[in-house]
Amino acid sequence: MSSLLLHATVHGVAAQPLGQVTDKIAWRRRVGDALGVVGSPQLLLRLGRPRHAVPATPRRHDVTG
Repeated sequence: MSSLLLHATVHGVAAQPLGQVTDKIAWRRRVGDALGVVGSPQLLLRLGRPRHAVPATPRRHDVTG
């Protein structure tokens, strides 16, 4: 998942994990049926391109030295 998220970022694609959609068994079934997948979906991942430029978010820096 981390590789996919980094790859998306490099290509200007925004990603939003949607774990709450699969919190309940009935919701998992509905998502699985809608997508035609075998098994139980564990997470949905929304991917898309922003409509406008989005500033980079600050990252932690190693301050240990």
